[in-house]
Amino acid sequence: MKLIAGTRGSKLALIQCSMVVKTLASSMPDLELEQRIIKTSGDRDQSTPIHEMAGDGAFEKELDAAVLNGQADFAVHSMKDVPTLLPEGLVIAAVPERASRSDAIVSKGSLKLNELPAGAVIGTGSVLRRAELQSHKRDAILKDIRGNVDTRLSKLDGGEYDAIIVASAALERMGLQDRIAETLNTSDFMPAAGQGAIALITRKDNSNALDALRRINNQVSMTEALAERTAISVIGGGCKVPVGAIASVSGDTIEISCVAFSKQGKSIKRSAMGGVSTAESIAKSLGWEMLSAGAESMLREWQASAGA
Repeated sequence: MKLIAGTRGSKLALIQCSMVVKTLASSMPDLELEQRIIKTSGDRDQSTPIHEMAGDGAFEKELDAAVLNGQADFAVHSMKDVPTLLPEGLVIAAVPERASRSDAIVSKGSLKLNELPAGAVIGTGSVLRRAELQSHKRDAILKDIRGNVDTRLSKLDGGEYDAIIVASAALERMGLQDRIAETLNTSDFMPAAGQGAIALITRKDNSNALDALRRINNQVSMTEALAERTAISVIGGGCKVPVGAIASVSGDTIEISCVAFSKQGKSIKRSAMGGVSTAESIAKSLGWEMLSAGAESMLREWQASAGA
């Protein structure tokens, strides 16, 4: 049996795809695997801020289309980039063991966030990270940044920025953990839903891919990531609005937390805990609680400003 894995062409995406292929090969020695690079709109447009790009899924749409039309049997995505509403006919078949969920500061001189001088230019392409920075580093100048991890590091090293924020998992997977000046506390810098997790997406009717991918699924990672996505889907979050979520499974218990920011920098944060078997219902209830607490009006402001 042969399966084709669809992936973006960035260094990180290729590393993540190779990790998946290697794990699949170990679990199914007779399986023939091919990696196929699919160019995405997010890769072609390296200048427009992500939150200003039309629609969601700038790094996923073409990959998902390749899976639907048979160019690939499954797609390897960074879970945090996957829209909460998947195209009809697709399913998240597996989530391998998750890496770090935290964000990291990479800076000139390896300065930590609070060590950066007033007026320091910090680069981020995320509206969530920008909102969190505005709450914890008010004297910084925040500047949009685009490009893959290597490009962003080159812009930092070239003097365009004094610091950038990058997902810790990305740096670790690329062997660049020595660039991390500080790992940010997730209680203050809650990550995007699914950060650090890899989503393996295939067609619901592709039984061969479903069977193979489910062999490498990590149930704890799957439960946490899906709970975060469920809460965010109720709230109505996405890459255009500053909403974060983090879930942690401990034994038979799951704890889920969410945060949302207004355009004025105010935040709403709520948490919920319960049995793992009821993770989906807990996540939905948490999402509704966030909306009732004021997140709904906050998101309307952001969506209006984005032209949604």
